[in-house]
This record gives sequence, structure tokens and C-alpha cells, in this order.
Amino acid sequence: MTADYADQADLDIVAAIWDRYSDRLFTFIRKGGDHMKNSLLRAGLVVAMLATTAFGAGQKYTCRETGKTMDKCCCEMKNGKFYCKLTKKTYDQCCCDMK
Repeated sequence: MTADYADQADLDIVAAIWDRYSDRLFTFIRKGGDHMKNSLLRAGLVVAMLATTAFGAGQKYTCRETGKTMDKCCCEMKNGKFYCKLTKKTYDQCCCDMK
């Protein structure tokens, strides 16, 4: 599964949820009250969670030293410096670039 396909699948899920619940959301807006506020909050949280999932899926890291592409950074902090697990060397700055 490519990153583009995963991103599109996540966006399709968000669109399907919006299509299903948008009528209910607008009904709550017209009626007003605490129930509406809670419903809007829940709908906003669902959309925010799905959006972070959709946009987080496409992030990749590339090690500048090795050129390898990974899902998460290869560096960790040791003695105040960045230690690259791939090169087994320490650097002043992280050796990864986010794509």
C-alpha cells in the first residue's frame, strides 16, 4: 500500500463520516442547547482525530548520512547529542530530514 493510497483511503473515511453525520449536526445547530454543544464537540474531536491520522500517515524521515527512508527518526539523545542508530555516530544536530 503506497502512502498516496493510504492518504486517499483516510480522506474517503472522513468524507463518509461527514456525509453520514452532517445532517444530524445541522439539526442540532438549529435546535440549540447543551446537547448541540456536546454534539459539536464530539464531531470536532472525531474529525480532528481522523485528520491527524490522515496527515500523519504520509510523514517519512530520511537519514542524511545513509540516505535511508524510515517511518520514524533514527536518532536518539545520548549525553546531550544525537546518536544515529544507523551510522552509530553522534552529531550536534539530528541527521534526519522529514519528507
